[in-house]
Amino acid sequence: MDRARKEIQVDVHRTNFGAVGFSLKSISANHAELTFHASFVDPPERIILHLPWFMETKDVLADGKSLPITGNEVILPSTVSNVNIVLEKGSS
Repeated sequence: MDRARKEIQVDVHRTNFGAVGFSLKSISANHAELTFHASFVDPPERIILHLPWFMETKDVLADGKSLPITGNEVILPSTVSNVNIVLEKGSS
């Protein structure tokens, strides 16, 4: 299955923190890009990004800064706008 150039998009969703939207694009089989749009009224302390369990996450860059990966999640700052995710097919 070719996962390159697939996209999921949420235009605007109202939350207790304010309006949030995002797009998640599969750039290639090993690279995804998350673009996050938020108009927070009361910003959260952090955003938890859950990563796919069936892939090994090699790197996560939030606005150009590498973030630590813990298990299958990454803590993003509430000010994040662009996240690049480098993945590798997990071992079976």
